[in-house]
Amino acid sequence: MFDIKGQLQTQSRWAVVFTDDEGDMMLVGDDPWLEFCKMVKKISIHPIDEVKKMNPKCRIPTSSPDGNVLDILARIPLWKDGLDYRHGTGHGIGSYLNVHEGPHQISFRPQARNVPLQASMTVTDEPGYYEDGNFGIRLENVLIVKEADTKFNFAHKGYLEFEHITWAPYQRKLMDLSLLSPKEISWVNNYHSRCRELLVPYMDETEMAWLKKATEPISA
Repeated sequence: MFDIKGQLQTQSRWAVVFTDDEGDMMLVGDDPWLEFCKMVKKISIHPIDEVKKMNPKCRIPTSSPDGNVLDILARIPLWKDGLDYRHGTGHGIGSYLNVHEGPHQISFRPQARNVPLQASMTVTDEPGYYEDGNFGIRLENVLIVKEADTKFNFAHKGYLEFEHITWAPYQRKLMDLSLLSPKEISWVNNYHSRCRELLVPYMDETEMAWLKKATEPISA
């Protein structure tokens, strides 16, 4: 696609980025070609340091990062169809004490307002859906809270964002791809690409073969 010469050949310093039909910028990854063509509007090359700043992430002002606000954001996709889940969305992680170590949490419970999220905290991200007597769905990753480098800083309040610190493939056989938007499909593919990048150095050939199959690109 590109005739790249000279300095651009150092792949660790550059990345290919596309702008989708909603104006968001994302890394070019493993998206199937037809799905990619449907949503891409522009392709460009950026220094890797710039790409790290533009990756789409949830960002929240430091003045109001309480767990009640984030819990609402997590439930909106279910609420729009009249669904919900009874558990909290996230909790702190303890290494020597309790796996549900506080004091912070992401939840509908009133105590989630007591302690705001702060940089360097770890927190789980585990939305789900259960139907009594039928089935349950629960996804859980562990995140670390970081200071965000935003283009602007309204009222000098500062912003926070999240970074994954656990990486495991999602089970593709359990996905109903007809329910996913092109942007969501691209997110899954980019997440799986990152899983391969981080995990392969620690795997033998058999494990790498499993990982390659588990992280194959999806398409609607």
